[in-house]
Amino acid sequence: MKKHMILLTALFSILAYSPSAQAKDSAHTKILLHDHRDLVKGFGTAGWVILPDITNAGRALFIAGPRFTAKDSTGQKDRWWLEVMGGVVVSQDIDNQTHSTPLIDIRFSPLALGKRFTHWINFQWIDVFRVRSGRWYLYYQLDANLPWQLGKVGIETENTFKPGQNSLSAGPHLIMAVGKYMKIATAYQWHRKYEGNQWWFRTVIDF
Repeated sequence: MKKHMILLTALFSILAYSPSAQAKDSAHTKILLHDHRDLVKGFGTAGWVILPDITNAGRALFIAGPRFTAKDSTGQKDRWWLEVMGGVVVSQDIDNQTHSTPLIDIRFSPLALGKRFTHWINFQWIDVFRVRSGRWYLYYQLDANLPWQLGKVGIETENTFKPGQNSLSAGPHLIMAVGKYMKIATAYQWHRKYEGNQWWFRTVIDF
């Protein structure tokens, strides 16, 4: 585990201070707010508010819906969970006109890959009333747990599929726990084309 941490830290340092990274890469900063409530055994509600990119403007996301959770034999830990939500993406065009686009958002954490590794998937269908011209979004992350509950180290892939312009990316990330309800994640994504490579800084707050 310590070797993984050292290797990833070294990788982030090389990427951050390399001349090519400073010249071409773009930085993105987001704040994500999340809450879920258990109503009856295995069933509850979930909601997310993802604020616009602080450094590059962009869209805000508001979603909510049912959450399904399977507990382990002790009843204390989640074996897997599933959130099926609906909501809107709110954006502004170049004339500062606000637009709301409906979407379906599914988040799923399958069974853990052993004691050290976890993973989860996020799928979105954006603009649900336009089957042919709408956008599809797929995010996947795989993590190894750091010791003493410090956080996680792993990899992610974030992809958007839309007519004529797919956006594909992958890269490493580091997630640090800040108290019980807050996590800070740093990720570097290599992008296939269009946007160029990107740094991501995410703050996730659970209520």
